[in-house]
Amino acid sequence: MKPYLTILLLIIFFNAVEAQSRQCECTTDPSIANVVNCNIRKLKNGAELYYQFNCDSVWLTLKTTNERKHILYLMKGKTYKELFGYTFRLGYNFCHEFDKYLLFRNACPANGPCNFTLVNKTTGKIFKELGELIYDHKTNKFYDFILYLSDKSKQKLVIYYPDKNKKYFISLNNFDSRGYAPEYDFDEVGVQNNILTLRYPNHFKKVNLSRYPQ
Repeated sequence: MKPYLTILLLIIFFNAVEAQSRQCECTTDPSIANVVNCNIRKLKNGAELYYQFNCDSVWLTLKTTNERKHILYLMKGKTYKELFGYTFRLGYNFCHEFDKYLLFRNACPANGPCNFTLVNKTTGKIFKELGELIYDHKTNKFYDFILYLSDKSKQKLVIYYPDKNKKYFISLNNFDSRGYAPEYDFDEVGVQNNILTLRYPNHFKKVNLSRYPQ
């Protein structure tokens, strides 16, 4: 057998073994498969991100380039049996990949702000908990920076670049929140030609991002 053909067969074999080792089935409750997506997400650095589940638990795995596996999220036992249908709200949901980190949305209540978490995509460790963020809920698009409100007064916007761990503070011109989650008051968030556009009650703000480099 030719060497390249041997290598190809070995790759196919090991990929098949890896696929079989992943658990994505519960014979006693097939409906779980409609809730949990087990597809593999390939990351820019070659790592892999994927959910798994069985009849007792659901978990999210980060498989790094050195073949180490890190469990980023786990729901099991009685909690799992009662709440597996809410995995999309409670579990880690991928939002954006930075050079060093992965951004996830998680811990969303039935009504109210969610939490966002940055995870180091090399070590699998939590880097930062951010609370609710400002983003366009219609497109769910994120950029190479993160937006959030700076303090209790909610009068400053933070532009945060995770990879450089750099923050910029921008005045919001008498921002007056009318809801329980002020981040939801931003009904337009977008970037075009390096200009960040924000629309919130009675205001339409443009920010030249070249003034706030990474």
